[in-house]
Amino acid sequence: FDLIVFDRFANRGILPPAYLRNIADYVRSGGALLLSVGPEFSGPTSLAMTPLGQVLPARPAAGPGQSAVAEGAFRARVTGIGARHPVTEGLTGSNLAPGAPPEADPGWGRWYRYLRADARGNGVTVMEAGRDGQPLLLLDRVGDGRVALLLSDHIWLWSRGHDGGGPQAELLRRAAHWLMREPELEEEDLTATIERGRMHVVRRSLDPAAPPELTITAPDGTVTRQAMTRDAGGRATADLPAELPGVWQVSDGQRNAFAAAAAANPLEVADLRADGARLQPVLAATGGGLRWLGANTEPALPELRRVGPGRDAHGSGWVGLRRNGDHTVTGITATPLLPPWLALPLLLGLVVMAWRREGR
Repeated sequence: FDLIVFDRFANRGILPPAYLRNIADYVRSGGALLLSVGPEFSGPTSLAMTPLGQVLPARPAAGPGQSAVAEGAFRARVTGIGARHPVTEGLTGSNLAPGAPPEADPGWGRWYRYLRADARGNGVTVMEAGRDGQPLLLLDRVGDGRVALLLSDHIWLWSRGHDGGGPQAELLRRAAHWLMREPELEEEDLTATIERGRMHVVRRSLDPAAPPELTITAPDGTVTRQAMTRDAGGRATADLPAELPGVWQVSDGQRNAFAAAAAANPLEVADLRADGARLQPVLAATGGGLRWLGANTEPALPELRRVGPGRDAHGSGWVGLRRNGDHTVTGITATPLLPPWLALPLLLGLVVMAWRREGR
């Protein structure tokens, strides 16, 4: 599988523990897992109580005299780190859309149930339930794999247009593609592209600290440093001239990116017309000849001949391949087929057999 999805799945003994343990091992070794959970996640049939719970980024949590299931209207909010994460950055109607005030409410519809949970591991909370700060959508890396956990079963209300709806399809598409390692959705990334003699560098990171200076190595080995400019969505950019043809290398100290710059008019494409005049200096120096295939005065294909050094290499209807006779002996190894003590009796035996046959 590329992605395993559990949608409101309750563990009622259909899947044995060994099967769920295999899924957990699959995630650790590079697999992808997406869970959308409802009230079943807080009961005895919760997947968090199975071997699969070892790779989940949160567990259901119930406070004193309080159920883990929270009922009531709320609007899903993008967190500060979610505004930098490619899965939730720039979603239509987000409370942290560019230009929106810090305390703005989202422009999408309300949900009415979520699961209280305690985050664990190194997962990040990219969406929260209302203003209570309760995690709603968590993304985590487990071993070589990735896990996403949506702690509500009401995202379908967005697709029905309830209370204005919301970007359900876009959010789930991004989450699924991030889980399957879509390069454009990597939250820590460095890319460089060259177009029309200028190089554009984009660095993406969840770290809100100022981006480091870039170390840029030109094709001729020249090293320069370039500061970056902050941009929206956890991005920082840099733009600089890159007119020297060849491969440019960009580094931020942790990641490297490469971009190739080609000459505007390289010799091989500057003039595509066949012109024998350009080869005349080489032909004069080597004694070679020029033949146009299919010309009226020449056969369709010239005859190939082997010629010695110093002899003419072309003539009427033929071209020569020089036989230089040049070779180098790097060593000689002789290996006897049979050892002497075995070869002598064998030879004598053959002589006796031949003599007896001849005598008959």
